[in-house]
Amino acid sequence: MKYMLDSKHAAAPLRRRTPKTVFIALATTVLAISAFAGPRILGDAGRASAPTGHAQESSVPPPVAASREYTQPEHPVAKTIATAAPAALNPHPPRVDDPAPGIDWQTHEVRRGDTLGRIFSEFSLGIGLASRIVEHETADVLKKLMPGHRMSLGFGPDGALVQLRYELDRTDEIVVRFEDSQLVAANRRRIPTGIRERTASQTIGSSLFRAASRAGLSDRLVMQLVSIFGWDIDFALDIRSGDRFSILYEERFRNGREVGSGDIIAAEFVNDGTVYRAVRHIDEDGHKAYFDLDGNNLRGTFLKTPMRVSRVTSGFSKRRYHPVLKKWRAHRGVDYGAPTGTPVLATGDGRIHSIGRNGGYGNTVVLKHGGQYSTLYAHLSGFKKGLGKGSKVKQGEVIGYVGATGLVTGPHLHYEFRVNGQHRNPLTYETPRAQPIAERYRDTFLAMARDRISQLSDTRPEQVASR
Repeated sequence: MKYMLDSKHAAAPLRRRTPKTVFIALATTVLAISAFAGPRILGDAGRASAPTGHAQESSVPPPVAASREYTQPEHPVAKTIATAAPAALNPHPPRVDDPAPGIDWQTHEVRRGDTLGRIFSEFSLGIGLASRIVEHETADVLKKLMPGHRMSLGFGPDGALVQLRYELDRTDEIVVRFEDSQLVAANRRRIPTGIRERTASQTIGSSLFRAASRAGLSDRLVMQLVSIFGWDIDFALDIRSGDRFSILYEERFRNGREVGSGDIIAAEFVNDGTVYRAVRHIDEDGHKAYFDLDGNNLRGTFLKTPMRVSRVTSGFSKRRYHPVLKKWRAHRGVDYGAPTGTPVLATGDGRIHSIGRNGGYGNTVVLKHGGQYSTLYAHLSGFKKGLGKGSKVKQGEVIGYVGATGLVTGPHLHYEFRVNGQHRNPLTYETPRAQPIAERYRDTFLAMARDRISQLSDTRPEQVASR
């Protein structure tokens, strides 16, 4: 992703306060994510190298990405808003907290050997003022400036210095205010965060993670995409070359620089020709959920798989040859291969019925989900700290870690799903959905959802009819 620079940081002619030299640094980061070892389409963000023999992602069309670049304050509870396109896209958005238009901002990037006095000299400011600033107990950090950090100087209509801002790190800054060339206040504060909406789309070739990397998406966004559609799509089994996704998401920035991704606002995933769509809704209490275009909740009562990234090594079967016991017997669960230590997730809200060593199962957790359902997680290397019999867990919460305890030949998770005590195939059993969107939100949401999905239309490589 590219770091977006503040338009006010570009060199521009000023009154006598124009610095002798204005430096602008443009930094580019490249997301490098490798594929999961083995012939999996999903890939694995934690591997160090890609397997050989996979199709190269270069054969896939380049990503289509766009942005609706505007700024808005970040609120504790961000309501879903319909966004109108600005008159013109500004690739260098302003600071979200710029004062009144009368302030003229100039920015200097600290160089090796710079001092506050040297910088003030370049801006024709008095060295004496610089000395008084560093003597202030809050601003004394300005005695030692770090190369690469930015200092912004704000000048009033009369050319007098009215404010100084110095970035301490990606989240905090020192703000010094002046009146009549005298220091009146200095404080440390969080740098205000802005949000802009961006869209991205890509077709999957050899790996979901590689495709996401080409689209400029972070690991966090990929895992959120997997989480949103995880009740309909088994990302360990169902992903195919040629599948594609489009997303509308939030990008957070401070002082014009991108500092991370926010949440997915709307998404579309085409899996083996079937189209799945999701739009975020945040209610008045700040609770967030994703619904389809009819207002149906995408969240199931149970996750499809108990791990974010995995591969099925042995399926549900009435007759399977046991590699340790050397005999044929029923396999009443699904085995997921993953490295030792991989987090194991509770597939549904519930309470721990048992936790500990359990014969051939090794370290095992059994969850009860009301009176009808229960799930079992076996061969764990260990359990999440603080859990015990009777502990409540939430869907998606880590309960343990993949291991090789019990009767096994290697690290994996054995997962069982039971209904009224009877084993069921977790890959095929249809579980109920969570509640649809509340009636009081329905009409507003349906109208907004159509608008959000339409924002993805410009990023789609092709139009696909949905079911």
